[in-house]
Amino acid sequence: MAEPLQDYRWKSRLLVVFAPTVVDDNYEQQMQQLLRNSVAVSDRDLLPVEVIGVEPVRVDALSEPAIDPVALRERFDVPQDGFKAVLLGKDGAAKLTSDSPIPAQKLFDTIDAMPMRQREMDD
Repeated sequence: MAEPLQDYRWKSRLLVVFAPTVVDDNYEQQMQQLLRNSVAVSDRDLLPVEVIGVEPVRVDALSEPAIDPVALRERFDVPQDGFKAVLLGKDGAAKLTSDSPIPAQKLFDTIDAMPMRQREMDD
């Protein structure tokens, strides 16, 4: 099976946020963390990937066709009614996983410690 997020490898870091619905408390908290810190999110090439129920997933305007949510849920072992946040590095590997919202500072500290991010900050 092809990797559903391969188009973003080496271009962007991804925060894959799984939730049963958009009114899930954990989902709302995680998305608010990103919204409140949008400049820092953008600076780190971090894109949110929202996997809500079984709705087709769009990462950004470029993700055509939409990504199959079932494939993402299978890859990260997340049930349809569960919440999970997974930070993926530009290499596509999971760097941080949580069953509750990840605080923005923890995301940024994790990203800033990555060798590729260290090189980006030096440039």
